[in-house]
Parts: sequence; structure tokens; C-alpha cells
Amino acid sequence: ERIVDAETNTRSFILEQGINPDQVRILYPERNYTTPLTFVDVDQEEVPPGSDGPLRLSKTGDFLFTRNPDIVLAARPADCPVIVGTVNDAEGKLHFLLHLAWMGAASNYIGQAKTWFDEHGADPETFRLYISPGGHAETFLYEGWDHNPRDLFPRTERLFINPHKEPHHPTGEMKWAFGVDTPYFVYTSVLEEFGLSPYQVFADTSDTSALDSGYSSNTRSIRFERELQTPVANTRDILLAWFEQPLQK
Repeated sequence: ERIVDAETNTRSFILEQGINPDQVRILYPERNYTTPLTFVDVDQEEVPPGSDGPLRLSKTGDFLFTRNPDIVLAARPADCPVIVGTVNDAEGKLHFLLHLAWMGAASNYIGQAKTWFDEHGADPETFRLYISPGGHAETFLYEGWDHNPRDLFPRTERLFINPHKEPHHPTGEMKWAFGVDTPYFVYTSVLEEFGLSPYQVFADTSDTSALDSGYSSNTRSIRFERELQTPVANTRDILLAWFEQPLQK
């Protein structure tokens, strides 16, 4: 029932924005961050016959791109910031969407994306980026790890906040706990890795995992379940990247 409700709500919302659901391609995150970042060329992905939009692509990958301004790229995050952007490269204007779970950010997805853009002749001065909201370190708390995350992921001082050991519920065993600030890490990493001006990047600094944020939040659902001792429905927001059509002369 929840799946049917989610699909109905998603389609209704898309229609309310004046978008044809058949134009929408929804990112299917990879979730295996031990592998390199997968780049999905939406224009080359076949649409199964008889499919009703929005289409969730069968190929997994955290980076979607298209050269067709009629295509609407979408993601369904909960605490993970998403970079939406455009850039001019050797073939023209490119529209893209990069989903950044904290483990993806820690695994150098931003650096891998920069290498890919360089290989495609992207002009750094033409980048225009929007970074969607995500969970902040004060409210996005991760517990129960066997290792200090900074030992596993180098160059992530700004991502992991105050790693420390504490008794883990319910065993009482000493485990690592830490705050995760993916939005700040993504913002600063993009400026440094891509060599951009802050005027090229807009970051929505809303905290999705704050108790009163109104956003869907995986970490908030877990916290509520622990405090209330009752299951809490885990939901997802939807982000639609609808790119402006070029002006006709």
C-alpha cells in the first residue's frame, strides 16, 4: 500500500507542476560505495514499452545526465544532498544531477565527477549548481561503528564531526559515534575541487534531519523509533530538476 501511495503522490505532484510525467527520469542510487561513481546517460537509456511516467531508470547510478532540456531529472532523497547543475562542454549544454549519500561523498564522488567533467571538456566558468538540503551534523548522528570514520575515509575532517566512542544501545558495547555534515562537506568540496566562485553555487542550508524541518528524514525516523519504541514510517521527498529551455531567436 505504501508503494502504491508513494507512486500516486509522486505522479500527482509532478502533474501539479505542469510537467508531463513521461518526461521524468528518476535516479536509482547505487548504494554500493566501494565501487566508482556510475554515470548514467539518460538519453541512451531505453524506456520500456508501455511504461507510464515518471520512469525510474533500471540502471543504478548516482549521476544522471542529459542533453535534452525536455527531460526532467529527479531524485528521492532523505537527508542526502543532491547537486543539480548545467555546464557547457565539448558537445554543448549538459544537464546533470548528482546524488550524494554521505558514504558517496566520503568516497570522493565529487572528485570523480570533476575528472569526468574534465574528460568531457567542461568549461568551469559555465557551471551553475544548486545543492539541495540535507542532514546537518547537529541532528544527523551516526552510531554503532567499529572504526573511527576518519581512519576509513581520508580527507573528510569537515564531513565527520566529533568522532568518539560511547556505549551502544542495546548491548552497551563501546562503539564509534559521530555527527555527519554532508551538505557543508559537499558545498566546500565543490568549490575547492571544481575551482568555482561562490556565485556559481546556490546551497539550500535547510536541515532535513531537524525535528521541525518538515522534510523527509531517514535518521529522524530512526531516532523517533528508538525514543517512541514504535515503528515510524520512513518517507522520501522528491526533487525535480526542470531545466530552462533555451530562448528562441
